[in-house]
Amino acid sequence: MAKNEKLDMAIARRLREIREAKGISQLNVYIATDCFVSRIEMGNQDIRTSTLYRLCEYYGVTMEEFFKDFHL
Repeated sequence: MAKNEKLDMAIARRLREIREAKGISQLNVYIATDCFVSRIEMGNQDIRTSTLYRLCEYYGVTMEEFFKDFHL
């Protein structure tokens, strides 16, 4: 299956927006979730649905909230 870079970057942007709005550092995310969000936020690493779910849980947002007003 072909990689959808536009989708990957939109997800990366949204994750970064949420993290920064909550004032959480990338290091704290890594410590709490074992996810290297820097790689994800730069679009250098594909994100699995389970990882996205785990990050949303950590940030205190539902998947529905994450994708609300989501734009490619």
